[in-house]
Amino acid sequence: MDYAVESTYAPALQNIKHSIYAHQVFCSIFEEMLQTPVGEKMSNQSNIYTSLAASSYYRDLAAGSLTRLHYATTDPVHYTPLLLQMTVMAIYVARGADRAISTFLPQVSEGKQYSEWQTLLQEWQRQRVHWLRETAVALRQFTPPDVWAKGKNMASMR
Repeated sequence: MDYAVESTYAPALQNIKHSIYAHQVFCSIFEEMLQTPVGEKMSNQSNIYTSLAASSYYRDLAAGSLTRLHYATTDPVHYTPLLLQMTVMAIYVARGADRAISTFLPQVSEGKQYSEWQTLLQEWQRQRVHWLRETAVALRQFTPPDVWAKGKNMASMR
């Protein structure tokens, strides 16, 4: 496999990698916070965990599909539309999980002792969302509208 190869999918693949990196940092901060007295008082931990798990899975699915599209030399060409649909679906489902996390984050900031955690979590949440959005922008440039619509429809069934 030639790691220096460039393809139309390179920008989207790079962007999803940035989003995954931001997701990893967010998870690290969140888990650290939970190990403190601040985190012990949180009532919505399970909701956030559920959304983080979905967010992680679908980012990984998008990254895996984009990696296959980027380096594809042996995959049959007829798989490309399905891989694109899966990637679009994964982006939309991850976006929904990100929105759920964004609704839970304000509940973390119920006092001064929470403000440092809140600031860190919000910054890395912004990064996660930003790079996922940039992934979608880069991917949409090379995805036929009917394929995009099918992927979006797949997401609505999740």
